[in-house]
Amino acid sequence: MQKAINTIALMLAAVSASAQNTDSQLVGAEAYGAWVPATNLFLNGENHLAQPTSAAASLSVRYGISARRMSRYKDLYPQAVQGLGVGVTTFDSGRLLGTPLSAFVFQTAPIARFGKFAASYEWEFGAAFGWRNYRMDEHSMNWSVSTPVTAHMALSFKASYPVGRNTRVYLGLKGMHFSNGNTSWPNGGINTLGISLGATYSPSHASPLAPNADAVREANRPRWIVDLVPYAWWRRRTIALAIPQVCPGRFAVAGIQTSLLRRFNRFWAVGATLDTQWDESANLPDNLAGGSGSDIKFYRPDALSQISCGISAHGQLTMAMFTLDAGIGVNIVRPDSEPRYYQSLALKTFVTDHIYLNTGYRLGNFSTPQNLVTGIGFRF
Repeated sequence: MQKAINTIALMLAAVSASAQNTDSQLVGAEAYGAWVPATNLFLNGENHLAQPTSAAASLSVRYGISARRMSRYKDLYPQAVQGLGVGVTTFDSGRLLGTPLSAFVFQTAPIARFGKFAASYEWEFGAAFGWRNYRMDEHSMNWSVSTPVTAHMALSFKASYPVGRNTRVYLGLKGMHFSNGNTSWPNGGINTLGISLGATYSPSHASPLAPNADAVREANRPRWIVDLVPYAWWRRRTIALAIPQVCPGRFAVAGIQTSLLRRFNRFWAVGATLDTQWDESANLPDNLAGGSGSDIKFYRPDALSQISCGISAHGQLTMAMFTLDAGIGVNIVRPDSEPRYYQSLALKTFVTDHIYLNTGYRLGNFSTPQNLVTGIGFRF
């Protein structure tokens, strides 16, 4: 997960660089209580304590800043706030999973206002440290978490109300996800869904400047854009023989995403993507040479038989220097071992107008973890 930590550092650097001379700050604290669905046997109680995991709670604090005054981001996204948060999560089966600490980048902005009430969204992306993870000598039944560090992702929608000149309280619906992106096995992951309760304080700041009308009008002009994302990573693989088998070692994954998108305004874009990916672990079941467990062996498949090519529909939401991208696609050409349908979710962190860091995750058939999609993206 070292690359994940480096990714967070780069994202934070982008936030800091864009926020010099900011005229808006935010300090917040949040309590969160949640239900943990039993998405794997370990969470359902098949562990050495025979204890299910069904509830979680967390506390977090955060510090956010808006874009710097008299900047293009401030003109286009005046109410967006992004920054850094830290938090701690505990479970009703803490002896099984531990009490992980999280560090994350977040962004929040209002969606609509109803009098004094405001509806807003918030996403978080970071890393969680300190899990009691799977190990052969102990915790060998932990199918949920196999590494001491995992990704931390969250999305919430909130309703807030002012209780003072600079203070607001809010109630929200929030979902969280912890996993290692299939870079280690087992990778059952942990999901939570629950209610958040928090407060934010915004110190007094200068009156906002009137936005540059020409910049807003130009940003809202419909146009075609092209996104190009080459990427390379690794993954673990399990195959179903008489029983599920873990293939020893890690397998390389590389690909390229080529997207043609129609940008309707400064917030929304939709379009199609050509997804081409080579997976070193594809087609292994058809090339079994013998053995089992850590001694299982395969003949090396032909590289061309490990390539998949698909088309996916994508939607993008842009707010300041970040773009959220979600896609759903179908493989036109695929190895026999690969799912026909796939889904993706990515966060694009722009370091210039045309270069961004793409941090994404790919699933098969809405349920099978496949691989991370992390690389440097280019926009034309």
